[in-house]
Amino acid sequence: MEIRNIGKSRFLYAFFLPVVSWQYRMVFRNIFVENRKNVQANQPVLVAANHPTAFLDPILLGMVTDGPVFNISRADYFAKPFNSFMLRGFQIAPIFRSSEGFSGRDRNDGTFDYIVNKLRDYVTFCIFVEGKTHHEKQVFPLKKGIARIAFSAFEDKYLENLQIVPVGFNYSNGLALRSEVKVITGTPIYVKDYWEEYQTSPNQAILRLMNAIREQMMRNIIHVADLADEPMVDRLLTILRNDHPKLSVPVIQYSAGTYYKEKELVNRINTMPADEKEALDERSRQYFNALKKAGLDDETLVQPEQGSWKWLFLLVAGLLPAMFGGALSWPGRYIAQAVVKARIKKKEFRTSVWMAVTAVLNMFVYLGTLIAGMITGNAKTVALALVLPIVFWFYFYYTDRLRNWWTARKALSHPDRDRLLSLRQSVLGLKD
Repeated sequence: MEIRNIGKSRFLYAFFLPVVSWQYRMVFRNIFVENRKNVQANQPVLVAANHPTAFLDPILLGMVTDGPVFNISRADYFAKPFNSFMLRGFQIAPIFRSSEGFSGRDRNDGTFDYIVNKLRDYVTFCIFVEGKTHHEKQVFPLKKGIARIAFSAFEDKYLENLQIVPVGFNYSNGLALRSEVKVITGTPIYVKDYWEEYQTSPNQAILRLMNAIREQMMRNIIHVADLADEPMVDRLLTILRNDHPKLSVPVIQYSAGTYYKEKELVNRINTMPADEKEALDERSRQYFNALKKAGLDDETLVQPEQGSWKWLFLLVAGLLPAMFGGALSWPGRYIAQAVVKARIKKKEFRTSVWMAVTAVLNMFVYLGTLIAGMITGNAKTVALALVLPIVFWFYFYYTDRLRNWWTARKALSHPDRDRLLSLRQSVLGLKD
């Protein structure tokens, strides 16, 4: 595997990133980014991040920061020549897991050397420090490889401004389309502050550095101490988010959204007495079961304005462009769903693969339309190619709005509305 060829050409990265950025707007209703400037461009930066999804996290980081981002991924993904070509083009280096045997771990020295040399060029390199992909809302134990890389880079190249920036990816539901994600960026940790101690006591310096990284990651990531509580936490976070309506446009917003409120709520649950937690779990379960039975959802029950008649007029006005976008994007969506259903067994990969397949297929639609317009000299066809990404996104936005309008109208006239609101208030009473 040619480590030196990774990222040698920026063509794939530069060409696909704008296309993929539109796919993210289809996958997510909202993307919130807090403190994005903490990942500084043209500086040697190691990002220490969690890894809830297979391929969404690394590309998302590249979208919302100023400079290109290099990443690492499992070495077995590089086994096929085409996969290896694509991953290397996207500035991704292989990492061998311990499950692949001693020889695999030994080969990581080449990847570590590559990262050290790239840091000398003042780039951002993302390391998923938990060493695995998982969707659970919890910070897993961190691997020490990032500390080894940091001290090696500092020693070999004397990168005085070398920094580690902890980043947390927080998905409301990373396994489903049209959810939301919050990217919370921590404060840079400068390796030079640990260098003197490292020279006399390497193990102690590594431990102290890793503790500093973990401390920030615990602040930047929703952490459910007992994973048995996660279903209840998801229900309560849904209620909290729906109590704070957000703008749908722009999709990417440079703020924390409701993250800090969510973090405060989860921290309270983590320290809640068992009997109180059990009561809260039961009441929240009763409420959501009642919602399901009524065919309603929490968002439109407490946001009746989504069912106002003014939205109906806007929905009527947007029907044709939404149908147009839906029809043109249907083949890509259908094929992507078929691929995911037939080939993808691990749920952490489903959303990533769906997005990747639709991105590639939609790219062919964009380029095919653009080339056809240029060959025929038809300005309207060229203009259509340029607006296709917007039309495709509008289809997803429109279907959200149409579904919410219909459900909100149903909620407004539902005979159990008052009882459901009372059940919800009983949950809120415990939560507050």
